Parts: sequence; structure tokens; C-alpha cells
Amino acid sequence: MDKSRIKTANNNLLKRAEERAKMCNTDVSKWIKGDKLYEEQFGQPNQQPENKPKPPNMLRSKKGQFYIFAAIVLITFAFMIAKPAPKLQEKPDAFKELYQNFITESSIVVNTALYDNANVSDRYRSFADSYSQYATTKSPKFRFAYILKDDNTLVIGNRLGEELNVTLSNTSQTLGDKKELTTSPQKATLYIEGTKYEFTMGQETYQAKTLFRQKTDTETRIYVVK
Repeated sequence: MDKSRIKTANNNLLKRAEERAKMCNTDVSKWIKGDKLYEEQFGQPNQQPENKPKPPNMLRSKKGQFYIFAAIVLITFAFMIAKPAPKLQEKPDAFKELYQNFITESSIVVNTALYDNANVSDRYRSFADSYSQYATTKSPKFRFAYILKDDNTLVIGNRLGEELNVTLSNTSQTLGDKKELTTSPQKATLYIEGTKYEFTMGQETYQAKTLFRQKTDTETRIYVVK
């Protein structure tokens, strides 16, 4: 195809464009090929919005609500497991506390009497009376009997609230409540409601043996220090 034919074809295209532009009332001088000027002149073609999937609303979705609820339950359960359970406090055992305190404090009484060069038997007797009165305020059924070796003397004291049968090497006798029996150091046997409790003194100068009892309508508890 020669140049004259190409020019003629272009002119024909231009005339058609001018006619179309006149119909649209458009300045042809500004019309050229190209999308940019066409878009500036006639505007962008209507574009359909892309149908992009919207993210699911977890709060509105039933499945999302279920997952959130399950997560809360699991977190709460984990917190309850991690939290240490409170320890149950044991009910105080008045009988045990009373005899343990007597053992501890009676040793202090003997050592204090020796330090003060006082009469050990008298100090111990006074302590036993005071402790017997105190113990009944904590446990009304708490009772005890004691055997004290004070050098060359043996003292048996009864704070059982009833008579006590005492057997020594060569004699047996009944010791009333809140009474003492004084003799020489030797083996002593105490009988309480038909049960025998034997006490043998060692070579130490000062020794203390004790029998504790707590008798109620349902049980009898006894603790012996030999």
C-alpha cells in the first residue's frame, strides 16, 4: 500500500471521528488516540466492584460465638487448676496440746528450781496444781498423775480427779485426788480402772514420769511418759 492510500485512509478515519465528536459536542482538537485523554474527556467506564469475600464477623457468627465461649471456659478451668486449693485446717487437739505443754513446762520448772536452789518437789507440786486448774478451762476432762524423783526422794502426785491405786516394792495403798505420796526412789506401779502402768526410775538425780488421761462419754485417751 502506497503513502497516498494510507493518507486517504487516515483522513477518512479523522472525518469519522470529527462527525462523532460533533454529535457528542466535543472539541475535536483535544481528541487524540489514547486512553488517558479519553478518560479525562469522557470519564472512566463504569467498573463493577470486585466481589471480594468479606471477613466473617466472629461475634455475629454462631460458630464464632461458640469458639469464644469455649475459650473462656478453658481459660477459667486452667486458672482454677493452677490456683492452689486452700488447705483444710485441722481441728485443734486440746488433749495433745495440753500434755505436750505440761512436758515442756515441767522441765522448765525443775531447771528453774535447781538454778534458784529451791525445793524441786515443792515447785513441782505448785506447778501441778496450777496446771491442773488451767487444763480444765481448755479441756474439762483432762487429768494426770505424776512421779517425780527429787534426788533421794520419790513423790507421786494424783490429779486424776479420782482415787489412784499405787503399788511400791513392799506396799500398796490408795492415793486420794490432789494428794501426794512421798517415799524413797523405787519402782512404782499405778492401777487405773484395772490397767497397770509401771514406772522405773533411772540413775539420774532428777526425773519426771507422767500419765495423762482424758475420759469422755465416748472415749478414753491416755498418754504416758515413762
